[in-house]
Amino acid sequence: MARINVGRVLLGGIVAAVVLFMADGFIHSKLLHEHWLAAMKAAGRSVQAEDHGPDLTYFAVSELLRGLVLAWVYAAIRAHFGAGPKTAIIASLVVWALMFPIPFLSEVPIGFYSTTMLAMWSLYELITTLLAGLVAGALYKDPAAA
Repeated sequence: MARINVGRVLLGGIVAAVVLFMADGFIHSKLLHEHWLAAMKAAGRSVQAEDHGPDLTYFAVSELLRGLVLAWVYAAIRAHFGAGPKTAIIASLVVWALMFPIPFLSEVPIGFYSTTMLAMWSLYELITTLLAGLVAGALYKDPAAA
């Protein structure tokens, strides 16, 4: 069994995280903006523009973790599925399913988010997770043979 190239997992995970961070900024500020306003208004929260500077650190760490997990899953399943985009897509689907549609199912009965918002959010994240997974997969190489 091949060992995982930790350096390449880190590289792929960091680059994937940058892709995810930038895409999520666009998704939430542009594509889901009206849905977020409605959710915040329904919760009695302010819908005025706020400075999210300190929150960006949280989001950056979250995306870094997602990118690293994505790169690691790709590296871990590569021995079984082979190198390449097909395996990157499989890894992306696994990470996406565990992070978005499955957890979102438990949000539906709570009613804080509309089902439309959750469905759109999940689909947007599918696209960005696939893109980030392809990037991470392209950057991963097995360690050199000793």
